[in-house]
Amino acid sequence: MVSASTSVLEAGGVGLILAQFHDNKLQSCNMIPCIKVDYEVGTQILSYIRKARFPTAKLSFPKTVVGKWASPRVAYFSSRGPSSMSPAILKPDIAAPGVRILAAYPPIDSKDRNGYAFLSGTSMACPHVTGIAAVIKSLHKNWSPAAIRSALTTTASQTGTDGMDIIEEGSTRKAADPFDIGGGHVNPNKALNPGLIYDISREDYILFLCSLGYSNPSITILTNTTTNCMKNSHFELNLNLPSITIPNLKKTGNSFENRYKCGTH
Repeated sequence: MVSASTSVLEAGGVGLILAQFHDNKLQSCNMIPCIKVDYEVGTQILSYIRKARFPTAKLSFPKTVVGKWASPRVAYFSSRGPSSMSPAILKPDIAAPGVRILAAYPPIDSKDRNGYAFLSGTSMACPHVTGIAAVIKSLHKNWSPAAIRSALTTTASQTGTDGMDIIEEGSTRKAADPFDIGGGHVNPNKALNPGLIYDISREDYILFLCSLGYSNPSITILTNTTTNCMKNSHFELNLNLPSITIPNLKKTGNSFENRYKCGTH
């Protein structure tokens, strides 16, 4: 920051807006007013400068805001999509609380079985969703796992506590996309009554496995039913999911429209 501010000052500049990865610390800058923003905000500022006839910047006294931390945010080390095994299926499905969440479990090596040990990490998002799925199942006893997944996905939120898009942390900060959060951040209350569900039968899964190239004997062992896969099956694109993906977006024009215009779920 010191070298950047020196260069700006020598060039006749009166202030510096530095777009940089958010985890890097802002060094002291005494020669000219300086501010550091992340790449997303820096891009917005640059776009404003290029579009405005007379771009302006205002300086004001800083103030500390307490209790206004925006959440949720996707951790930089959280797994991202797309699925390498089946790009036609959107992954992840949803996002859930995971970072700095304390999960209690019975200690394995301890002689005292009355206490609990703690774990923390993004894996804690899994028991959160498992618990929510169990609550949904208790209310809708006839729902399949696919129906429960549909309810979670279609009722998830893409908006944070500050009313803005959920942010993902990475090499740059940006609004989280479906490969970061799937349908969004899980909302237990709304998932109990989604209004519409996308269900999947066992026969649908069999056709899906056939489309992935699994052999008849392998699918037969897995499903305990005799399976005869049809050749040239494209059911991977037609699995009844609450999302739409186009894994091979290479063609344009009528050929593309004819192939995908009926591919909604």
